[in-house]
Amino acid sequence: FAYGDASNVKISDDFDANVILALNFLHHFNEEFIVEFATMLSKKFPKATFIFDYNVGVNKVEIITRRLLNLGFKMEVFPNEEFRGRVIFSITFDND
Repeated sequence: FAYGDASNVKISDDFDANVILALNFLHHFNEEFIVEFATMLSKKFPKATFIFDYNVGVNKVEIITRRLLNLGFKMEVFPNEEFRGRVIFSITFDND
């Protein structure tokens, strides 16, 4: 596990991950941070899957989805019926 402040996360160089879970806290950050966070993780763990939830309305989910897809991330989004409450994102960083 990596424990710390997500806005200033320090991950040791000898740490590796296949799956990265970020649950129940990213809704405290704006869309720009989410995109930067995913990009940083993709560089650090290029073969990993990043799973996170975002507890916001449809506009923010659409912004994040569009921005991540434009960056070339392969992803799935699992919303509830109204894109409200917990929306789960699953991003595969491996672009092979």
